[in-house]
Amino acid sequence: MSVYFVKKYLIKIDDRFFTAKKAIQRHIENEHISVFEALLQLNKEDTGLSDIQTELLKLFATGAPDKEIVNSTSANSISTIRQHRFKLKEKEKQAKVFLAIMQALETTKVYESIHKGATQVNERYAITEDDKEKVLATYFKNGFD
Repeated sequence: MSVYFVKKYLIKIDDRFFTAKKAIQRHIENEHISVFEALLQLNKEDTGLSDIQTELLKLFATGAPDKEIVNSTSANSISTIRQHRFKLKEKEKQAKVFLAIMQALETTKVYESIHKGATQVNERYAITEDDKEKVLATYFKNGFD
C-alpha cells in the first residue's frame, strides 16, 4: 500500500518528497503567504472587492485596532472603518444567501442522461429537456431526416 501511496501522491521538490497536500501548502506559503493573501491577489472581477475593501481586509487580518487602521488609510474616522466592516459583513451574508439560492436552483433542474460514448463528462452535458428541445429546433429545423 505504501508503494501505491508513493507513486500516486508524492511530489519531488528540490530533491525532497512531499505529499500533494503539503506541496500545495508550501506553494501557497512561498508564493502567496496564505490562502487569504492568494484570494486577495485575484482581480476585482473575481473578488467583487474594491481597492479600499481589499486594503481594509488586509488591515483587518493583522488585528490592528480601528484607530491604527484610520492612520494607515485615507479614512477620516473610526466610524468610517466600522461602516466598511459592517458593509463587508453584509456582503458576506448576501454571498451566502446567493450561493444557497444557486444551489437550490440546481436541484430544480432535470438533466438529460449522458450518452454511453461520452469520454469527457463535464458541465457541457448539463442540459435540461427544454434546452435540448431548443438546440434541436435551432439546428434541425426540418427534423432529423
